[in-house]
Amino acid sequence: MSAHKVFCIGMNKTGTESLKYFLVGLGYRFSVQHSGEILLKQIIDKDYRQLFELTEKASAFKDVPYNVGEVYKQLDEKYKNAKFILTTRSSETWFHSIRQYHASRFGVDQSVQSIKRASYGDYLWCYYKNFLYYDENMTYMGNKENMISAFETYNHDVENYFASREKKLLILDLSDDNKSQQICEFLDCTYKGQSYPYFNRT
Repeated sequence: MSAHKVFCIGMNKTGTESLKYFLVGLGYRFSVQHSGEILLKQIIDKDYRQLFELTEKASAFKDVPYNVGEVYKQLDEKYKNAKFILTTRSSETWFHSIRQYHASRFGVDQSVQSIKRASYGDYLWCYYKNFLYYDENMTYMGNKENMISAFETYNHDVENYFASREKKLLILDLSDDNKSQQICEFLDCTYKGQSYPYFNRT
């Protein structure tokens, strides 16, 4: 396994869990997910000290808080040899997937109150309000335009930031059949025909 750290910075429900298991098969060790998620409020305040303590403890990372706001810029500055993988999919299929996932967790209405009542709801509400433009007076089901806008804007900003450094960022489309080989080549790992896993499909 290469010595560089890998940050999977695609938004949730873009195949990040499947990517995690593929990278584990290559020898990467992931941090405990919840340990990063609970730092979200500090990160919103641009306090990255605890985040950087956490990133010293593993070689790969995914989802919140690594895929929110401009955290990827802080990670890029901190770790000059790090590599970043932006998983993506069509906006419509992403919205459908995340809507289905949240319906299973928060009920069909997916209201603000149902989110706040959920397990560590304060963190969830902090995430939705600050990064997915979720309004107190809206329900998730009625917020499609804003959600897709957040998704597309984030992906566009990441691509622009790394545009002149193609060896730092791999854009991995969930619908691509050649994901395994792309990842191996990007990370300087030997491709041996490894199959690509699929987890948490919605």
